Amino acid sequence: MKQLSAILLSILCTSVIFGQTLTFEEVSSWEKDQKLDFTDYVASNGQVFKIGESFNIGTPETADAIFNNITVRALGNVMSVGMKWARKASEITGFNIKGSKRQGYYVQALGKNPVGGGKMLVEVELALKSGEIESTVMSRSEAIAKLKEAKDLLDLDMMTSDEYEALKKELEPIIRN
Repeated sequence: MKQLSAILLSILCTSVIFGQTLTFEEVSSWEKDQKLDFTDYVASNGQVFKIGESFNIGTPETADAIFNNITVRALGNVMSVGMKWARKASEITGFNIKGSKRQGYYVQALGKNPVGGGKMLVEVELALKSGEIESTVMSRSEAIAKLKEAKDLLDLDMMTSDEYEALKKELEPIIRN
């Protein structure tokens, strides 16, 4: 009995210490609300967001210089934010699951307000797609451009064929995806 208790306690502590990773695919396939505690979120483009790590805020997607997918909650109110947030970094302090069965579910990151008090709220997927938060994952078009540039360097004898082949092998999954 003591051994069973020790094993169960070990499993519980391991899951609490190491947390849980949630992916875009999991969240988007939900048919009912889930109450989960998780420390990592893998977005649709493969970028990993972790509690305690920072991400960079991009620029607003709208012409009126207001962020659509980033807001701040202060003193019980949720407010839009503008250009003073652009090009700042924010530390992730937690995650929420938002949405409904009818609308679908999505992940909202909670962050430290980089310009004052309150909590920053970020709709991760929409903010990534709109450029309101910067992606650290190379896009297909960026990978193609990088490979073309490397080919030019190879042709100019400014890169060895081994270096080119290594880069090609690294970029191929991104390009073929």
